Amino acid sequence: MRADAGRGGPVNRDGRGEEGAERVWVYEPGGAPASGTPVLLLFDGQIWLRRMGLVRALDALIASGELPPLHVAMVDSRDQGDYRAEHLGVPGGQVDLVIDGLLPVLRSRFAVSPLGADTIVSGQSYGALASLWALALADGEIGHAIALSPSLWRFDVGRALAACPRWLTARLLAGTFEGRMLVDARALAHALRGRDVAVTPVSGGHDWAWWSVRMILELVDLLSAGSDETS
Repeated sequence: MRADAGRGGPVNRDGRGEEGAERVWVYEPGGAPASGTPVLLLFDGQIWLRRMGLVRALDALIASGELPPLHVAMVDSRDQGDYRAEHLGVPGGQVDLVIDGLLPVLRSRFAVSPLGADTIVSGQSYGALASLWALALADGEIGHAIALSPSLWRFDVGRALAACPRWLTARLLAGTFEGRMLVDARALAHALRGRDVAVTPVSGGHDWAWWSVRMILELVDLLSAGSDETS
């Protein structure tokens, strides 16, 4: 694993570094406190970084006070084909990378909170399923998941989530034009009844057009709720 970082936004270097290493970009907020910021772990990081304008959005929202200073680690899925399908959305692969490799590095090298309550994971499609696996398997080291259009047809992640008592919240969003995805999200929430699981239907399909917006909105809402509880 290699982490590229820069204050006020990630440094994007084209070289992949050591052979076979997974690449991660780390967003560091300008003017961050000495320690203790929340951290967002984000799958398909190369798309969020290069195509979705995430850095500009984070800079603007932090500057306006709508978001607190936070770090964002964007994990490269390399492609949208075979490698991604093999390593993303499975109970292993990049989930293990995030839990066993990335999260300890972030907490040792960057000014982020060591608390699971301040640690969020997110992604879309296979990345959303990976987010739920990470939430289930991190034993409380990750407290929250924002899962956009989770591909729940691939694996039964519900049992793993039910078996872990230490995660805090799961936010499931699915488009009304995505076939069974919304139905599957509601079924997962029902299976986890009694836990803090929210399902939000979105008027859309399997589409970055709403993923890019709703991830930010959910992040703002989640971190605002957290700050209200501690104030």
